[in-house]
Amino acid sequence: MATQASNNNVILIQGGGRFGLSLVEKLSNVMPANTKLRCGYAKEHEKNAPALQKTGCECCRLDLEDENCINQSLKDVREVVLIPPFKANRDELCKRFIDKALAAGVNRFILISVEGAPLGEFTWAKELNNIEQKLISSGITYTILRPSLHQETFNYQKDSLKDGKLFLPTGDAKFAPVSFKDVTDLCVKLLTKPDIGKNKVWDVTGPSLYNGREMADLFTDVLRKQITFVDMSTEEFKSKMQSLGLSEFKAQSLGDLLTWYKKGKANRVITDYSVFLGRDPTMLRDHIAGCKTDFA
Repeated sequence: MATQASNNNVILIQGGGRFGLSLVEKLSNVMPANTKLRCGYAKEHEKNAPALQKTGCECCRLDLEDENCINQSLKDVREVVLIPPFKANRDELCKRFIDKALAAGVNRFILISVEGAPLGEFTWAKELNNIEQKLISSGITYTILRPSLHQETFNYQKDSLKDGKLFLPTGDAKFAPVSFKDVTDLCVKLLTKPDIGKNKVWDVTGPSLYNGREMADLFTDVLRKQITFVDMSTEEFKSKMQSLGLSEFKAQSLGDLLTWYKKGKANRVITDYSVFLGRDPTMLRDHIAGCKTDFA
């Protein structure tokens, strides 16, 4: 492993989507003056650059397929939050990025992985497990977070919810969606108190299990209108998500995760991370209530 340069004082958030933007907004208020924030965003997240810059964060283009972009983004970087992109070769891209980061003197990674990664029973899990193993074997200090489906994923369905329908390919299986706001808050804790997560792996779920019908009932109760659960096939779900603007690969990834849920693989609640948040995890009910005007 490369020796850290003495002037490395930059935290790099690799990924400028909604998760990266939320993390930067929170970090910008708590980081010490001698630490700089940098966010590297890909072309598809260029629209978020003004909001990122508004926080005072340094922004840069970071295409993981572009070596020059990678080298520029890693200058003086001490720590990296790695948010693997929804690209078909993300495991190879991220492994190369880790090698580049080691050579540049980075001394810590926080990896946002996915629930079920170590089992490798669906493509997303296999690819993220490859990235996890790369980090663990590299000798660098790491923290790996494996969140369940984000509660915010339901926001993609806002138009369908307005029409009274919630669609999922999960049958009667239960799972515990987590708020990505809780995951970003945990990242903030890890970056401001690095000893908390040193060389640890955390599964991160929401506080309650629901199947699709129970989620529809919850939406019905909060929104004060009837929401009906529509149990779709995986292929129907993927097509529906693409029609809502998701890329084919992201729709494929979400569909595969939810199909894994349908097999009963995620019937568990893991919220020990709330100790570090200093509060209870966000209930799905509270997320729905907070987005009520979008769904009504």
